[in-house]
Amino acid sequence: MKTATSAGKRGGNFYGLGTYLGLAGALLAMIALFSVLSSHFLSYDTFSTLANQIPDLMVLAVGMTFVLIIGGIDLSVGSVLAL
Repeated sequence: MKTATSAGKRGGNFYGLGTYLGLAGALLAMIALFSVLSSHFLSYDTFSTLANQIPDLMVLAVGMTFVLIIGGIDLSVGSVLAL
């Protein structure tokens, strides 16, 4: 009696690697394009502004993630921000 063997996944760990490399390439291309178009894109002021604005959004994102996990689904960011 013979047992059937199943074919394994093709490509091993490299399955889907092209998708990630494509996204990384697109991100790098956009950064290069915007840095060429604007001399202020990769400046200290830009990174300082991002560092000041990101924590507020992170608090909202973490809070809304807990709401979604618990089951009280409310995806309206504006109503959460108004609180």
